[in-house]
Amino acid sequence: LVDLVEDQHVTFDEGTLGRDVAHGPLPARLAAESAARRSRLIERLAERMKSTPDDADGWSMLGRSYAALGRTDEALRAYDRLIKLRPDDPSVLADYADALAVKNNQLAGEPMKYVERALKLDPNHVKALMLAGTEAFNRADYAGAVQHWERAAAAGPADDPLVQMARNGVTEA
Repeated sequence: LVDLVEDQHVTFDEGTLGRDVAHGPLPARLAAESAARRSRLIERLAERMKSTPDDADGWSMLGRSYAALGRTDEALRAYDRLIKLRPDDPSVLADYADALAVKNNQLAGEPMKYVERALKLDPNHVKALMLAGTEAFNRADYAGAVQHWERAAAAGPADDPLVQMARNGVTEA
């Protein structure tokens, strides 16, 4: 971040702290530049994957990156490739289910088939438990939601954001 600021020749004084005099509010510019830089990195990774199609870690990173940017269709294409490489990986199945649920605007149906497969492979998979709990909550099965979320909270490390979400979900349900 410091390098980015220095590269932009940002100057500050008491009256312009937090602003680049020539270009407006610094945080907004940095966020836009950071997003553009992330997008370029992701596009480079996507290009690299064309020449290394069996790189499961690369497909995982690409799928998660696309998902984080809200590029769901592209994330699903990356996860489709990844599932072929790692069909019995509960994390891959849970990530695919999550992206599919975003696309379908619901967890019920096909996304839950992937969640159930993930939980058969690893009954304590935190993300799969979170998704199962959310789907139960959406059906107004609050006891089922609490059961999944309590298992998720017990299965993961206390500082995991999903574990914290599980604890909050239990309180809400």
